[in-house]
Amino acid sequence: MVDPNATNETLNGIAKFHGYDESFVGLHFYIDTYLDNFEGAAEDRYGFNTLSASFKALSENGTFTRGDEWRDAEEEFYAAMYVSLWLEQSGLGLENPAVWRSASHPPGIRADPPLYEHWSVDAETHNVLMQAAEMMNYWHFEVSDYGRRRFLRSEVPPQSTSTTTEPYMIPIEGAETVFNEAIVKVAESCPLWVPSVVIARGLTPEIAWDPKGETSQERLRSLLRCSTRLELEVLNTESGIYELEDFKLSEERKAGTTEALEEYIAWWNSKNLSNRVEGNRM
Repeated sequence: MVDPNATNETLNGIAKFHGYDESFVGLHFYIDTYLDNFEGAAEDRYGFNTLSASFKALSENGTFTRGDEWRDAEEEFYAAMYVSLWLEQSGLGLENPAVWRSASHPPGIRADPPLYEHWSVDAETHNVLMQAAEMMNYWHFEVSDYGRRRFLRSEVPPQSTSTTTEPYMIPIEGAETVFNEAIVKVAESCPLWVPSVVIARGLTPEIAWDPKGETSQERLRSLLRCSTRLELEVLNTESGIYELEDFKLSEERKAGTTEALEEYIAWWNSKNLSNRVEGNRM
């Protein structure tokens, strides 16, 4: 339901019908291929088929957290992912452990583009993880190319419930406490953009976002003011056929502002969409 005129009663009723206590909480977004917008997957309970939103606007109108699947991943998975990304970014590759610790490449992962925060890791934690990586005679990640982008790929699920008996990282013998502290540190410091460059079985590259607002209507409007484009399938009540309605924020408007929200409301009302909601997919 992306009707800007909907009441709290209507929005809360839709949320409860789908088994949720609140509406527009924990929205999930995929980072798009250009890393400057986020694209939301279709979610019937929220009422949009496809929604693109400005990352900057979303960050100013709500709070980002990890998607639920990424929250459940083990610390060892994050540690191995960090080492893999560091080796790829430093140009050392995953197959030559003899040169890993002698490299001059500094700890941490640089964000590209710099719109996103770096994956900052201190030298001590980095060295502990590199020592653990050198002890492994296998590696779960490989580099894959998809078009113009490079990804890390892992076919092993990141939870201990997976069928594999091989860990993601091997604790350093005699220094298990130090190792455990290191993997917790690196997991907690992992930036939200990292899922966009990692493919792992059982994970989707999503992040979660909670909009500002005390009520469902306020949270919906926080979402809509960040929107740069929506594609909605709306039922034509006369023909019984679903038709595509497309909203695109004009270049004169800045996403995340009251003016952007007002433009969306004017578009919605001009299409008379509030009277075309019943029976459609919104």
